[in-house]
Amino acid sequence: MGVVKVGFKLILANVLLMLYIAYGPGLLDFQPLKYFVELPSKFEDALIPNDHLNQAEILFQGKIAGPESLAVYEGDIYTGTNDGSIVKISKDKLTVVTKTGSDCELQTKSSTCGRPLGLRFDKKGNLYVADAYCGILMVNLRSGSVETLLPLSTEVEGKAIMLPNDLDIDEEQGIIYFTDTSTKWPFNRIFYVAFEYSSSGRVLSFNLHTKAIKVVADGLYFPNGVQLSHDKSELLIAEWSNRRILKIALKGSNAGQTTTFADRFPGEPDNIRPSSTGGYWVALTAGRNSSSLALCDYLAEYPLAEHFTLIFQLLPKYGMIMELNSDGEILRSMHSPDGSISYLSEVLEFQDNLYVGSFINSFLVKMAALSS
Repeated sequence: MGVVKVGFKLILANVLLMLYIAYGPGLLDFQPLKYFVELPSKFEDALIPNDHLNQAEILFQGKIAGPESLAVYEGDIYTGTNDGSIVKISKDKLTVVTKTGSDCELQTKSSTCGRPLGLRFDKKGNLYVADAYCGILMVNLRSGSVETLLPLSTEVEGKAIMLPNDLDIDEEQGIIYFTDTSTKWPFNRIFYVAFEYSSSGRVLSFNLHTKAIKVVADGLYFPNGVQLSHDKSELLIAEWSNRRILKIALKGSNAGQTTTFADRFPGEPDNIRPSSTGGYWVALTAGRNSSSLALCDYLAEYPLAEHFTLIFQLLPKYGMIMELNSDGEILRSMHSPDGSISYLSEVLEFQDNLYVGSFINSFLVKMAALSS
């Protein structure tokens, strides 16, 4: 009986919270839209269910909070956490290299603390960071100094950078490509970006030499992960809300044209990273098909009702990562059917292993890079 009461109180609290989100006086511009995005009918072929993720090794349980993105330099893995830390992972040791924001010991999730999301190294060992609160940064690993390349106040075509999410670097051209997930909502309102189904996202480029900033693509629905193609002629963008990856031509007669690289994903794609086979790894927030729809899928056609669910507490969890080939076809997938490994953000293939990050979990996942 006590469990029922606790469950009822949790649901009631969530309903009251979402009522405030929908109708609160400070959020009158919140305008959720009705939408429908098709899911696969069932898990089959390359999506056949398995428990590979459940067999993975759990690293640093309770010691690393929200390791969203993973990057390698000189044999060590680096990640950013939800308290604004850049952390070096060397075998079984964690070392804080620096903080992207102020040193926040009491308020570890305050906007002043920073929140490093996408990470990339250049060949010189400079670490470039898309920080949701601080902008586009460059970190010197030796000194721990943090240089702000583009603060959030930077305006591009009349709109300030609001929510930097992921980035990639074309070193030959000296250009950083990054997603600005929303020009309307900041990171501490990121759930509104998803709930509203807004096309306020865009992809920007920043020339490190000339300092020129350009809009590469706009009108996107929650643009998330960024990955240059292997020959750097195209840019792949994970469009989270539409459960697909877009492809933007950077060179040739079709330069600037946006097409669909892969769609009808069994969940929302986060970051995209290269695989050793010449394809790409994609991590999904929550895996599912049309036979196992989550509550938010049913309520998407009733936009105000959707906000009366606290999505990451009330929905069933199903973990999944996928490998795509260079044409966007799914080669294989690793699953966690019971959701013990879920809410995944990025896959790093390194030294014959896969390291899987998460924007919310307090651990890192490690597993063998199984053959195709």
